[in-house]
Formats: sequence, structure tokens, C-alpha cells
Amino acid sequence: SLAETSTNASATSGEAASPAVSTTNNTTKFNQHQIEKDRLEAYLSCVENEQERLIMECSKEMRSAAKHTKELHASITSTAGTIRELRSHSKTVVSSIQEG
Repeated sequence: SLAETSTNASATSGEAASPAVSTTNNTTKFNQHQIEKDRLEAYLSCVENEQERLIMECSKEMRSAAKHTKELHASITSTAGTIRELRSHSKTVVSSIQEG
């Protein structure tokens, strides 16, 4: 009959011979895809959490670096002032010795 020929052709071509088997296969594939989707979403959540942690850590490090940079700038400015004072003082000493 025509129905038997159609069923045999489906089975021969690798397709499910019955709708029940096809539905079971589709359900299994759907479940596997859902499990994979859930796994990937959990992984993505972990990645996003790690990204947020790294951003916070970088922000903290940048604030610390800015603070140290400011302190270094103040120290350099102070040192430059001290050097100017020493130069002035040494000129005074040299002049005093030469007049001496």
C-alpha cells in the first residue's frame, strides 16, 4: 500500500519510522539542549561575576595608584624645594668663604 511505502521510505532514509519515536527523539534533543543552555547560562553568570570582581579590584588598584602618584608628586615637589634651599645656602657659604 501507499502508507507502507511511505513508512519504509522514511525508515530507509534514516528518519524515525513512527511519530512516537520521532517525538521521543525530539524531546530528548530538547532536554539535552535545555541542559546545555542551563549549563552555559550558569557559566556566563560565573564569568559575569568574575568580570565584576575584576572591575572592582581594578578600580581599587587605580585609586591606590592615584593616591601614591599624588604622594610622589608632593614628595618630588618638596625635594625640589629642599634642593633650591641647599643651592641658595651653598652660594651663601661660598660667598662667605670668599669674603672670609
